[in-house]
Amino acid sequence: MFCHKCEGLCPKECKVGTKTIDSMQAAQELGGCTLIEGNLILNIRRGCECQSWPRQNHPGENYGEVPLSLSSHRVLFPDNLASELQSSLGLIETITGFLKIKHSFALVSLSFFKNLKLIRGDSMVDG
Repeated sequence: MFCHKCEGLCPKECKVGTKTIDSMQAAQELGGCTLIEGNLILNIRRGCECQSWPRQNHPGENYGEVPLSLSSHRVLFPDNLASELQSSLGLIETITGFLKIKHSFALVSLSFFKNLKLIRGDSMVDG
């Protein structure tokens, strides 16, 4: 057996099939992964889990913010969303399948994927 020093990050392969990131716990499960074998779906409905969240857009109101009347509901993501996602997903270099972003109005950038170099697309969304 021969060992050699890793160039850059030592690889950590994570076989996920299709993994949906819809909570901080789901994101943290991929902490340290550099290669995702499978697909990632980001479904970050920031703020509240409830179905009763009003969807109408009032002047000055953003879809990604929690209305004050719903502030007692459980928050899925903290205010520093990008930094929390970077600490969990920032080491990922390759995704073998697809990356799908849906219902993630709070995301304004994918810059938290600091090391992402390749999305191979071995499997595609909906076939």
